[in-house]
Amino acid sequence: MSEKERLLREQVEYYRRRAPEYDDWFFQRGRYDEGDARRAQWQAEIQVARTRLRSLGEVDDALELACGTGLWTAHLLRQARRLTAVDASPEVIALALERVGHDPRVVFEVADLFAYRPVQRYDLVSFTFWLSHVPADRVDGFFDLLRRCLRPGGRLFAVDQAETPDRRTSADGLQARDLADGSTFRIVKRFYGRADLEALFAEHGFRAEVTLTASLWVAVATEASPS
Repeated sequence: MSEKERLLREQVEYYRRRAPEYDDWFFQRGRYDEGDARRAQWQAEIQVARTRLRSLGEVDDALELACGTGLWTAHLLRQARRLTAVDASPEVIALALERVGHDPRVVFEVADLFAYRPVQRYDLVSFTFWLSHVPADRVDGFFDLLRRCLRPGGRLFAVDQAETPDRRTSADGLQARDLADGSTFRIVKRFYGRADLEALFAEHGFRAEVTLTASLWVAVATEASPS
């Protein structure tokens, strides 16, 4: 097994074991609590992203990549008649199932996103807090996947942590992360600014509209028309 493969397995293991903690991070509870002011700011930023998602309107078929504990799955179900939600961690999918009340309109799949092959095309493809975990040498393959997933005229919706003056990608593109039990893992973590994102999407044949908040980026993208 190559070093890169070991790293990606370690990243999957981290998120499997982090499943019980993930919502604490998202809602800034317990050891992730940074105070009332930061929590209010974060909630306002998330609301910007959710409002942008709602603005896309209703769709027949949606695909959610890296669905996690279902925090965005629940919102996608307000707009999609049918939803496929994919994640490499069965632990987070179990939590997502509970969150959406086992809604029959959503089908959950456990799959490695770097090997995932869609069985159909979708009107909307969503990936939240995922692009930052894609290694540089896997980005081309990920955008190839997105093109295979989208129907003509379909749209991408994405959210992630943005590059800021005090938050930049390290030289090796990795971060060390610890869990409540004291264990430590290496994960890929790559931050993007607006210009980087617009260029990245354009390079892979998409036209993206990027919204920035204090710490997040939100992107809606469509395939660019051939020139």
